Amino acid sequence: MSYFDSRYVHVQHADAGYYRLKAAQIMDAVRALDPNFKPASFLDLGCGRGDLALGAAETFGLKAAGVELDETMARDAQARGKGEFRHGNVLDVVNDFRGRFDIVGSFELFEHLEPSAHARAFDVYRQYAAPGAVGCIMVPNAAHPLLGNWLSHSDYTHRSFFTAESLAQMLRGEGVSEACVIPWINAGSRALLGARRATTKWASGLFKLLVSTIATKPGSTDPFVEDAVPMSSHLIAVFKIPSANKNERKS
Repeated sequence: MSYFDSRYVHVQHADAGYYRLKAAQIMDAVRALDPNFKPASFLDLGCGRGDLALGAAETFGLKAAGVELDETMARDAQARGKGEFRHGNVLDVVNDFRGRFDIVGSFELFEHLEPSAHARAFDVYRQYAAPGAVGCIMVPNAAHPLLGNWLSHSDYTHRSFFTAESLAQMLRGEGVSEACVIPWINAGSRALLGARRATTKWASGLFKLLVSTIATKPGSTDPFVEDAVPMSSHLIAVFKIPSANKNERKS
């Protein structure tokens, strides 16, 4: 039994609407970075059975593709006949995917990589990116005031832990000069998403008010970061992917 089957069986059985909503959230985040960006293709690294990539295809008319380590899941995704899905290590480049995608994303992948592998993963983004492409990285929020420790350590396979500011630091270290790191809220319906967004914003403000009475109020020092300590279970970073030519990377 694969890790995906044993740990995330509930995600496999989510209906298509769940993934369409998740795709819409991703596009909202992308538009927060660049309101005029008009993607035509979407690549999901660690795509599982392709549900999210196909949700993006169905909702926004994007060409869907993915790379998945689990051979059975990759085969199932390809068998659906609605996108290009390949079996392989997400840290290795699929040659015929090079330079083809307007959005390159990984969703709950980076926390499963050792920190020493992050630069290699980022180079994979560069190789797949079309000119002007946007990258997306979603990870659990280790700085959640109540759930951060559980989100970080309850999964035995987690190897890296991110706050909004450490995620921004990683991006800058890889030559990113344009990015935003914003809260990500999981929800299965638009009504629930709206309720959670409202509650999260209220709770975050209350938390900072309480902290300010006994300590220094948490605040963002990184221009990429919207909120240094958001009350969201996850974070999503959206960024302009730097050139694949490392000589062109900014220091």
